[in-house]
Amino acid sequence: VKMNIDETFAGVIKNHRNEPLLLESILQKMNELHLPANSRIIDVAGGLGFPFLDLETRGLDIVYSDGSNHAVESVRQKARQPQNCHNLLWHNLSSEIGKRQFAYVFCIGQSLPYCLSWNNVNEQSARRYLQRVFKNFSNITQSGGILHVDYAPQPSSNYPLSNNTEIVRINGSEKPIITTVEANGDQRILRFQAQDESELIEKEGFNITRDLLVNLARRNGFYLIQEEKLRGDIFNSLFFRKL
Repeated sequence: VKMNIDETFAGVIKNHRNEPLLLESILQKMNELHLPANSRIIDVAGGLGFPFLDLETRGLDIVYSDGSNHAVESVRQKARQPQNCHNLLWHNLSSEIGKRQFAYVFCIGQSLPYCLSWNNVNEQSARRYLQRVFKNFSNITQSGGILHVDYAPQPSSNYPLSNNTEIVRINGSEKPIITTVEANGDQRILRFQAQDESELIEKEGFNITRDLLVNLARRNGFYLIQEEKLRGDIFNSLFFRKL
């Protein structure tokens, strides 16, 4: 059995979130932030398709992107408008999308930390990469638009993904796996493990903190307007507005 690490952890996160409740929280937040009707939305690093597929079903003008070929093809098969599903790496968003801009940009599900610097963790290079990512976020967000990102509470023994046995879909079939997430002493490096009966996958990623996200956003033309843990979620959300 060959496990895809990104899809495995996306499946684990899905099992921990209450997605119907989180979806309602997201829609409520859009309303609170006075998102105009017919606003254009993009779900960056959309993984298994939440919240893209649900928001598309509700008639919102939304685009999906992810860097995984398998994830993109899977979501395309479920989408009402598969032409809106794109295989894009987030640091190339603005060049690939061209001059298109969006009123609401998602990058949630803790995508940034666990997709970054696998097995080659270097804080300096990770920070440079993140600067490229946020520059692209800025380029695709219209003036007055919203950037919605999230981060995990400080890793600890009760971290949401630690020491759990999960059922996730791997290569088309459901498998039980044990997942573990831990941080090193200074909380800068996250270590992930996923194990089933035949294989152990170990990966490392640079831990992205709240303060780092805020600083990156500010340097790229955003200012923080709200911060909260949405109902149904296991992560903390940050909402920025583009100047």
